[in-house]
Amino acid sequence: MENSSNIVKYEYGQIAEKIYVLNILKCFGCIGVVFIHVNFPGLFGSVVERLSRFAVPVFFMISGFFAFDKNELIIKRRLKKILKILFVGSVLYFIQNVFSYAFRGVLNEFFIHFFQLKILFMAFVFCNWLASVLWYLIAMAETYALWYFVVKHNKENKFLSAIPFLFSLMIILNLICDSLNISWVFHTNFMTEAMPYFLLGYLIHKHKFILVKYHMYYYFLLFFFWGGLPFCQKLLKHLLISRVLE
Repeated sequence: MENSSNIVKYEYGQIAEKIYVLNILKCFGCIGVVFIHVNFPGLFGSVVERLSRFAVPVFFMISGFFAFDKNELIIKRRLKKILKILFVGSVLYFIQNVFSYAFRGVLNEFFIHFFQLKILFMAFVFCNWLASVLWYLIAMAETYALWYFVVKHNKENKFLSAIPFLFSLMIILNLICDSLNISWVFHTNFMTEAMPYFLLGYLIHKHKFILVKYHMYYYFLLFFFWGGLPFCQKLLKHLLISRVLE
């Protein structure tokens, strides 16, 4: 009885420490998101902006991490919560756009633009809706919507096999868009920007027994490393361009 009690205490301690580490990581992620949207001058600003790109992938990974072993009811509840936040955000930005266009005396242009089919296409395919800052919520909602059906039909393990393909597709798509100076909007679809990291976070939790013998801060390093992949893509792009120009 005493041994079982010690095991429970050990496992609880591991879980508590793990959540503590991920909370620290989320704190760094929040700071990173702020630095992405703050334009520091010169080379310093460029370096800070690129290094801060780890933040959003980390949030996707943490969502996947805590989606492990959750049934469709829990996934559905989380999806509803995200949709509520997205709805409120969309209403607020809709109102802000109405006032902004009305102030400039071109309100009719806004409604003509807003009700075009391509706006819905951009929203569902490229997560671009009313304001660019909403893209994360759209990508997260679409990720959870797909994951709901995956969990409902018990296809989690099969879906995990798509991780290498999705990451490869993400890197190729980002390099093409960056090389051709195509707006970032056109590579922000949830299947290449959100789902790969979500699945990776899920996979890390699934195989946590590999990490459990190490200190829990290995989770921190692992998430931070994979979250830095966008920075590596930017670096690879510059290296490729430099080789071409030589």
